[in-house]
Amino acid sequence: MGDYDNAMKYYVEAAGLRSSEPVVVTLDRSWRGKQVSAMAATSAKRLDARMKKMGSAEVTSALFTVRGVFAANQNDWLAAKQDFLHAYSLDPASAFSLNNEGL
Repeated sequence: MGDYDNAMKYYVEAAGLRSSEPVVVTLDRSWRGKQVSAMAATSAKRLDARMKKMGSAEVTSALFTVRGVFAANQNDWLAAKQDFLHAYSLDPASAFSLNNEGL
C-alpha cells in the first residue's frame, strides 16, 4: 500500500527470527512449504531494490498518500487533503496522488 518503510521493517524482523515454520498461504505457489524467514528475506531484498529504483520523491509521495488515505478513513478531511496535496507536489505523475487530490 506504499508504506515501504514499515514493510521493510517487518520483512527484516521476520527474516531475523530465522523461523523454520513453512509458508502455507501465499499467492506464489513456489513458496509453499519453504521457510517463512527465507520468504521474508527475499521480500526485503526485492523491496530494497524497488526502493532504490524509485526516486526518493516517489517514495515520500507514496507515504503521504497512504497517510492521506488513513486520515480520510478517520474522517479527518483537512489532514487528508494536506497529505494528498503534499504527495501530488512531490510526484505529480502519480495517478494515485492525482486521483486523491480531488478530495
